[in-house]
Amino acid sequence: MTGWANIQIVAVVDRVHLPFRSDYFRLSGIQSQQTPYFCFWRDLKFCLSQFKFCGSILIANFDQSDTRQLKLKLIILVLAWCFSLESSADVELYGFKKQGGHLFGRVEPGTQVLLNGQLVPVLDNGHFVIGLGRDAKLTHEIQYRLKDQSTTAEIITLEARKYNVQHIKGVPSRTVTPPQSALKRIEQEAAKVKKSRSKISQLQGFMQPFIWPVFGRISGVYGSARSYNGKEGRPHFGIDIAAPQGEPVYAPANGTIVMADDDLFYSGGTIILDHGLGLSSTMIHLSKVLVEEGQSVTQGEVIGLVGSTGRSTGPHLDWRMNWGQERIDPAYFVPNQKDLCQWNLPTSKKGLVIVLHGLGRTPFSMNTMAGQLNIEGYSVCNQGYPSRKQSLEVLSSYVANAIAKAERNGVENIHFVTHSMGGILLRYYLQHQDLPEGSRIVMLAPPNKGSEVIDKMGQWIWFSRLMGPAAMQLSTGKQSMPNRMRGVDAQIGVIAGKNSSDPWFNWLFNGEHDGKVSVESAQLNEMTDFIVVPRGHTMIMRDSLVQTQTAYFLQNGRFLSDDELGL
Repeated sequence: MTGWANIQIVAVVDRVHLPFRSDYFRLSGIQSQQTPYFCFWRDLKFCLSQFKFCGSILIANFDQSDTRQLKLKLIILVLAWCFSLESSADVELYGFKKQGGHLFGRVEPGTQVLLNGQLVPVLDNGHFVIGLGRDAKLTHEIQYRLKDQSTTAEIITLEARKYNVQHIKGVPSRTVTPPQSALKRIEQEAAKVKKSRSKISQLQGFMQPFIWPVFGRISGVYGSARSYNGKEGRPHFGIDIAAPQGEPVYAPANGTIVMADDDLFYSGGTIILDHGLGLSSTMIHLSKVLVEEGQSVTQGEVIGLVGSTGRSTGPHLDWRMNWGQERIDPAYFVPNQKDLCQWNLPTSKKGLVIVLHGLGRTPFSMNTMAGQLNIEGYSVCNQGYPSRKQSLEVLSSYVANAIAKAERNGVENIHFVTHSMGGILLRYYLQHQDLPEGSRIVMLAPPNKGSEVIDKMGQWIWFSRLMGPAAMQLSTGKQSMPNRMRGVDAQIGVIAGKNSSDPWFNWLFNGEHDGKVSVESAQLNEMTDFIVVPRGHTMIMRDSLVQTQTAYFLQNGRFLSDDELGL
């Protein structure tokens, strides 16, 4: 068949929609149920465009017979300028595709989710969570079964991890080689722990940005192979956080206590906290348990005290997380403590201002604003976050932990200044937790109703991969993250720009805009005050007038009028 290309799909990374097939499309290894699809080589672009890809990579075989009898094996990155991008079934999936990681997702209410053929618990609002064990296989299939029983699927590939080896000495010998008299007790306690982790509740604590239960030096990590006093033991499934004896242990997220015991053989003082849908936190080696089974707790509530009970060599907290019986890595729920912002102690009497940069920026972009706020008498915590690497939900944990760090340092007055997407991260945090009374927020050029740039550019695969998953959540659609969130109870001042910093985007807007966000999209129904300034999106935070207005709002809860400014 000279002049023809025989196209056979051998692997698809994400999900595929075939317009000419309505039944379930499954890929297994290099086998496909799809009938080979033929087209002229010169029409290759058109043929591939019959497949709608959602951010996927197509690996295809092309056996072309020409005068040289060439056999080509190509890997094609499906660029958006060649093919259209179309998402399926309103599915959101984000998180950490790694061994020991976890995934959060959202589907249309009533949709069933299956992981490798097994039903996954889903809230009535469509949210779900999936845990991936320490040695999880690297390829998984997630199916979405809609109300009409139609099914779509995607194949996810995990990143393999290498684990450390840790040798622990000085462990009490009876916890390394238990006496015969303790074996029945150990068996009964293990059964009790397993039962506690098996509960599937409809709690929504898992949707919160998590916080560290204790801040301190990391002395042990998840997944490491361990020996105790020279004897090989099981892998370690938690994070060890060295902290002084009696240090408070805080609930990392909302939940219900499903187990509280002062003295388990191996783990000593133990608390298991159910966050919903099988996701739980376990705190062990506690010197004191301050909660009871069945008690509801909120994020940041003290639930126990650090100790060295059970199999332990010194005061520390061992924080573990489970999805049912799958042991997952708590480190993926919180930012690295080294990435949390610093400020000079003692904190100013005027309070602490936590500053958040925008998409694709760094804390450096907020330095002039931070410096001006210091001059105005505030302490400043210029918090960074990897804006292009994760979803809004995951990134908001940087906000949550900056606040937790401030509160544990005794800071009472906490304010915020945000630029662009930083304001959306703060709004997500405020869906689950309130700020201290008297807190004030200034949002600079926030896409509170989404960005028209994302509406258009989000269709291009190269753009979505460059800007990351959080950016793709910032469209102006009714179901986008900014438009799904409820109003918040806080004093909020919004400053929007009306001069474009990005003239190449001007054609995307109808009304006034700053080059990335329209004046209309910047507004919130619940905002306390609102002003428009002749500035662009990119550098609005460095403008002296904007800095003056920001400081005034933090102090007075309103912006200066034109008359007060002498304009």
